[in-house]
Parts: sequence; structure tokens; C-alpha cells
Amino acid sequence: ASVDVPGAFHVSTANHLKLSDGTLYRAGNGPDSNLSIAAPEAFGFLSGVSAPIRFIDRASVSAKPGKAISLVGSDIEVSNSTVLRTNGGGIRMAAAGTQVIDVGLEGPLPAGGGTLAVANGGWIDARTNSTYGAGNIAASAERMVLTNRGEISTTSYLESKTGNINIRAREVTIDGQGQWASIYTNGPAGVIDVTASGAITLRDHGEIASYGSDVGHAGDVRVSAGSLLIDAQPANTATWIYSESSYNGPGTPGKVHVNVSGPITLLSGASIWTLTLAEGKAGDVSVRSSAVTLDGKDIVTGIKSDSSPISSGASGNVEV
Repeated sequence: ASVDVPGAFHVSTANHLKLSDGTLYRAGNGPDSNLSIAAPEAFGFLSGVSAPIRFIDRASVSAKPGKAISLVGSDIEVSNSTVLRTNGGGIRMAAAGTQVIDVGLEGPLPAGGGTLAVANGGWIDARTNSTYGAGNIAASAERMVLTNRGEISTTSYLESKTGNINIRAREVTIDGQGQWASIYTNGPAGVIDVTASGAITLRDHGEIASYGSDVGHAGDVRVSAGSLLIDAQPANTATWIYSESSYNGPGTPGKVHVNVSGPITLLSGASIWTLTLAEGKAGDVSVRSSAVTLDGKDIVTGIKSDSSPISSGASGNVEV
């Protein structure tokens, strides 16, 4: 199935829609439900009665240039080669769970109570448009899971930078499961900010990364969590928190900041690093944690900032 929307595209399983003049339009058209010409303002949820949103089996949703997509439901699933894409517009996703909560169409998202899953080739992508600029991605959930080619990205094939990615959850799992899974920016790149009050786990080619282009810098990558596990088993896959400049570009990698209140564990080739492949200096790496364990199991595993032999740039600073 394919949906090409002429304007913004907002999907919700909320119990009511709140308009800017205070009017409530209730699902089910109850006797106290009203509709006015005022602009929509927020989706409202009552305890335990909302439904999930699922885009599956090669569904395709795209908005017109400069227009946004928002998904607000108890749980959200984008899977089985489904693509959700904007072109110069933002993407907002809130997995509300069973909370009593209002989720605004603009501004910061409230803490989520449900699951956001991107799996089996599901791709959520905000592209930069030459006229409308970059689109940001914001998501909140209690549990965010990316598996088996699941991707969340902002991309640009222009000199204009990509949008930022802002993720808030209690737990985040990115597991390639023999393929890959990724939260990334690509192009002259924006900032990635992933925050989990609990655990962040990257496994088997799972990554949080920013890649520069031939015409621009990579972006900063910021990760905050209660604990962090990066495990590149079973085959020393590219499992990392990472920022890299392009081979042919004049740009630099961004900085990588990791702040974890509990332990950090890196296993079997896992890494936190920056790499310059071009003229610019590699970004600095900063890691804060109560304890850090590196166990390579005979494979190079580390926290580092590197300069490639083909690069004229220097490596950056590393602070742990």
C-alpha cells in the first residue's frame, strides 16, 4: 500500500483531539464532542483504552515537501520493508502506552509509556529539501526497539545539513540480528541525541552514528543512559557509537559524548569512536560512567579517536 499525502499526515489512536480554542473532538462522536475551525493542538489519551499504530508489509507513506508526519498511539510498529519519509518536514512519534496524557503536535514530547518498534527493513527517514530545509525526528517511548535492518535516519544529498534526531525512552535496544539496525544521520549532518533512563543495548551491527558527506561535516552524537552495553558478537560486526567524515569531503567528524550513570560494557570489537577519512581533524570523544569494562575476546575493542592513513587530519582527544 502507498499513501502520498498532499499536506501534513497525522495519525493517532487517541481518545480525543484537542483544538487550539479548547474544543474537544472525541473519538466515537459522543454527545459532548465538537469540531471547530481552530487548529489541532494535541492528542488526548484516557487510561488503558487506546490502540496501537502499525505500518507493515511494504507500506509506503510520504508527505509533500515541507510537510510533517506524526504518529501517536499506545504502541507504534514500522516493519517488513515499510518506509515512512518526509522531504523537508519533521517526523514525530509518541508511543503513549496506557497513560492518561496529552501529546502536542508541537514542542517537546512527553515521556512515553509504550513500545516503538522498527524492524525487518522498516525505515523512518526525514530528508533535507533544497527549498524547505531539514526535517527533525523526535520520538518518545517507554521501550524503543530497532532490529534486523530497522532504521531511523535524517539524510541529505545537498550542501544543506540534515535534521536532528532526538530519542527519549526508558530502554533502547538496537540489534542487527545478523543484518544491521541503526539510528543515524547521513550528509552534512545534524545532531543525534539518544537518552534512556534505563539501559541502552547495541548488538550485532547495531549502531548510533553520524556520517559526513563530500560537502559537509558529520554531526555530534550524544548518548545518555542508566547503563550501556555494546556487544559486537558473533562476528566482530560494526557495532558502535560513532561519527565519521567522508573520504572525499573537506569536513570533520562530530564529537561523541557518552554519559552513563551506571556501567559501560564493550565486548568483542565494540567501540565508541570518531574517525576522519578526509582533511579535517577527528572529533573528540568524551565518556562518563561509574565503571567501564572492555573485553575484546581477542578482537580490538575500544574508546578512541582515529585518523585514517589516507587522511591529512589529526585524531581528536579522548577523555574517559
